[in-house]
Amino acid sequence: MENFLTHVEQMHRAFQHKNAVWDEIEEIFALIYRRTIMAVEQHSGRISESREDEQYAMKLFVRDIMQFEKGNDQSYAVLLEHLGWLDIQNAYIYVFKKPIMHLEHEELEIPDKLYLKAVRSAGEVTSVLGAQQQCRTDEIFRSSQMGNGTSALVVLPLYSNEMLYGILICDMTERLFENGEFLVNQMGAAIRMLELLKSNEQIQRQLEESLITLKENNIVLDTLSKSDALTGIMNRDERKPVGAQGAFHVWLGLGSAACRCGNLAPYLYRRNSVGRHRGRAHQADT
Repeated sequence: MENFLTHVEQMHRAFQHKNAVWDEIEEIFALIYRRTIMAVEQHSGRISESREDEQYAMKLFVRDIMQFEKGNDQSYAVLLEHLGWLDIQNAYIYVFKKPIMHLEHEELEIPDKLYLKAVRSAGEVTSVLGAQQQCRTDEIFRSSQMGNGTSALVVLPLYSNEMLYGILICDMTERLFENGEFLVNQMGAAIRMLELLKSNEQIQRQLEESLITLKENNIVLDTLSKSDALTGIMNRDERKPVGAQGAFHVWLGLGSAACRCGNLAPYLYRRNSVGRHRGRAHQADT
């Protein structure tokens, strides 16, 4: 287009040095030049608007692809719900049973089995039940989940750094050809987040089970410590603890009971006699 405009400008300048016979031709070329410039500007404006719309769609995709709270199988469907901006109508997410670490220059060994987590068919997204997820690696393209109307599919790896989580099979579209690397990076990061959430939920569940077991063991140990091992009867020393004031009142109560019984009468009498004798000696000294 730029070369064409350059030639038009050269011809327009050439006609300016001719006589009046060429005035009509000059006007025609001037009209062609103006309309060509307008068409180029309109085309550039449409391209700019298209790029802005595409960038906005990419931002929405980055935001929406992380809209999950749990690391379960249903969360994989979220990854396929927002592929419309790439004109993808059919897509399938297969993951490995465990993530595979693959370093540079190492030979990749694909497991014999993959697990189909979510399917996008004709724009509709569904999660796959656990009993129907397992599939042999050499049978993924013959799976009943594959749509018959799909003519061209592409296989993309789902990875984050050195960890390979699975593959994405989807329609090969023009927009995917331009943004395939971006799609793989974002979906790989999302699946990595799902794996972290899954691990966190497993650890939390194990911790809760350990706490429940610990509480049960503490109850059993507390019961054993308060009862006799042979008879199962509560020990005599198992009383409610009392403070210093309560202990004093208990001592007074025991002392009064002992006085009534006569067991501590001589002892109390001796203490009272000694107290009176010491009191009299003190008064005599003063």
